[in-house]
Amino acid sequence: MVHALGTFAADNFFAPAAGTTTSTFSTSAAIAGGAIYQTERSGKNFGYSFPVSSGKQYRVVLHLAEIYFTQANKRVFDVKLEGTRVLDNYDIFAKVGANTATTETFTVTVADDALNLDFSSLTADGGLNNAKIAALEVYAVDAPATTYTLTTTASPAAGGTVGRSPNAGSYASGTVVSLTATPAAGYVFSGWSGDATGTVNPLSVTMSANKSITATFTVAPPVSYTLTTTTSPTGGGTISRTPNAASYASGTVVSLTATPEAGYTFSGWSGDASGSTNPLSVTMSANKNITATFTQTPPTTYTLTTTASPTAGGTIGRVPNAGSYASGTVVSLTATPAAGYVFSGWSGDATGTTNPLSVTMSANKSITATFTATSGGQQVVSFILINAVTDQPIRELVAGEVLNLATLPTTSLNILAVTSPSTVGSVRFVLSGAQARTQTETGQPYALFGDTNGNYASWTPPVGSYSLTATPYTGSNAGGTAGTPLTLPFSVVNQSALRTASVSSAQKDSGLSFSSTLNKVYPNPSPDGRFNVELSEPFQGDVSYTLVSSTGAKVSSGTIYIPTATTVLTLDFSNQMNTVGEYQLHLRGAKSQAKLKLMRK
Repeated sequence: MVHALGTFAADNFFAPAAGTTTSTFSTSAAIAGGAIYQTERSGKNFGYSFPVSSGKQYRVVLHLAEIYFTQANKRVFDVKLEGTRVLDNYDIFAKVGANTATTETFTVTVADDALNLDFSSLTADGGLNNAKIAALEVYAVDAPATTYTLTTTASPAAGGTVGRSPNAGSYASGTVVSLTATPAAGYVFSGWSGDATGTVNPLSVTMSANKSITATFTVAPPVSYTLTTTTSPTGGGTISRTPNAASYASGTVVSLTATPEAGYTFSGWSGDASGSTNPLSVTMSANKNITATFTQTPPTTYTLTTTASPTAGGTIGRVPNAGSYASGTVVSLTATPAAGYVFSGWSGDATGTTNPLSVTMSANKSITATFTATSGGQQVVSFILINAVTDQPIRELVAGEVLNLATLPTTSLNILAVTSPSTVGSVRFVLSGAQARTQTETGQPYALFGDTNGNYASWTPPVGSYSLTATPYTGSNAGGTAGTPLTLPFSVVNQSALRTASVSSAQKDSGLSFSSTLNKVYPNPSPDGRFNVELSEPFQGDVSYTLVSSTGAKVSSGTIYIPTATTVLTLDFSNQMNTVGEYQLHLRGAKSQAKLKLMRK
């Protein structure tokens, strides 16, 4: 058979089986490529064994077209070349469709005198129906290669471009070139002409001759879309748009802004938009319908009802004093007990015992101040640290007190509760923390660890943190009516003071001392200018210090000698920090330095 590619002869050299030949399906007449695709050899398992020269390379071109089946997964087969599978589960229709020619090209080196080519559609290998071949070419690779040119044109030139892969000036015979038509803005691709037809894009072109192919583009018709906006409820607000038009060209970006009416808030978009972004950008790619939903806002003022329980127990003052309050207003409530009562706490829409109490108005609120009757206004007014050896007071204790066993005159201690009036029915002590103890004292002196005829019992507290509460009662053994308690948070340390050497006059004036301490800065802020700190670097030898106020003024400076390296210090600036505020302390040693922020309250 004579073809544009050359002269084709009837196939032979079958091995192991010849298969079956079929010819002239009527649909094959439309196949570009002609008569070689109007016959085929098919079968479940057939092949060829071509006599060739050993040791040479050969190129094998398989010509294929699906001229029977009209859908994929009807004909599936494998091809082996010289025992190697080169096509696996191959489906012609899946690749190019029906009645369309395609080729598969392979290069192989033959080790013996026969080039073996086998076709199989065995079910065990995943095959379906019969394998087939329309025509095949076998030629030595070193034969002179035939090349062809491919000319592509866009019509009109401004309508678009034609890309090719691979992109070359000429192509070897059998090369498959993929052409892709890309329309310019405002155009659409309408089809191929010249040496190709149809609208398949990308298009596969098998180079079997010089070819010229034109991609035709046509002007795209203008596309416009409508945008319908709705508010829900109708009186809840409005929607404005920019630009404002009856219809929009495809790709136009429209900005929608939802504006609530008084008494409403915008809550979100629905329909062809979602979320609550406002303004909203809408890209017009279709007719769209968008709804803005508005929600009625709750009342913006609230009432505050206050009640004293019992009514005679006291009063509640408020600042500001008003019948109602705007949302977010902070109202300060102060509970003032009447004579013979103490304030014991809040209830209703507030809890706790903070007094005054700050209330943020976010709803209508009702708050009750509860007052408790006392007997003669009994109360614990202070705590005294007692030297249990001499039975004499050491000093009055204050909240946050740090007791350093190493610097006290004795470690035999007790704590005395001072009451008003000086004699009450009884006092109940509750100690918690590093050591726990509950003690009730019926007669004076009221001591945490008791006494015998004024001879105080001795207590050496373990190191740690404590909380001590003492409550007076009108009766003995914590009976009768409870008076006003007093709670004292304090801590106990045992830190030997460092010996000083060559102390400067500045240090003597300041009264600053250093010692080993706990593993943190506390208390900070300090009520009296005494601090305990832990440093990240150890200090030893001469250490200079400078205390500076928040304005940058020098408050105190000097030098201290630390004989043993330590990272923990006790600082006493009670005589220098006369003003509440923030201070900076700079420590400088031979190998270490530190900067600390100290607060005095």
